[in-house]
Amino acid sequence: MLLCLGTSVWEGHPGAATRILLPLGVAFAVLTVRARAHPGWIAAGGLTVFSGVLALWHVPTGARELAAGRASGGTYLVRIDAGFHGIEQRRGSTWSWAASQGTLQIETSPPASGPLHLRLRMRGMSPRGIEVWHGETAVFRGQIPTRPTWIDLPALTPPAGGILRLEVRSAAAPVRESEQRDARLLGFAVSGIEVR
Repeated sequence: MLLCLGTSVWEGHPGAATRILLPLGVAFAVLTVRARAHPGWIAAGGLTVFSGVLALWHVPTGARELAAGRASGGTYLVRIDAGFHGIEQRRGSTWSWAASQGTLQIETSPPASGPLHLRLRMRGMSPRGIEVWHGETAVFRGQIPTRPTWIDLPALTPPAGGILRLEVRSAAAPVRESEQRDARLLGFAVSGIEVR
């Protein structure tokens, strides 16, 4: 099949291969049953099911998407904004570093009509003080260690548009991630968020 289908079918994720393999797999199964073929042929044709499992296993995410999930009566999506470096991922963990300031956007669908209860999982390059701001109000002031730690925020009401913006700040000096000249300045990382 790889020889018959062009590269546009196979590139990207999940690609069109999954959409093509399903009908071809069904057609193959129907033909093998009608022809009373050996059960091994039916089993071989059923191997296309694994392509669907693979497509569900590796769900693509947005380039600035930190977290997504379900919360009371809907869903939420958390994106990094100004001040954060890119998203980093390893073994099911997702995080993003900032030097001394970074903005998070929390969008709920449907738009939240009441307050949101948030928890942030954060760590510092060195122990440091941080502040979390919602608009002109500081909603958290405290210390974070170098290991990931959950901090609880008070209930926050998003504006009418449904997107809650939080700004995380640290007055402590950021640290270079390595000795290279182009190394990033890192102060703190957000590695998880829970919305309730």
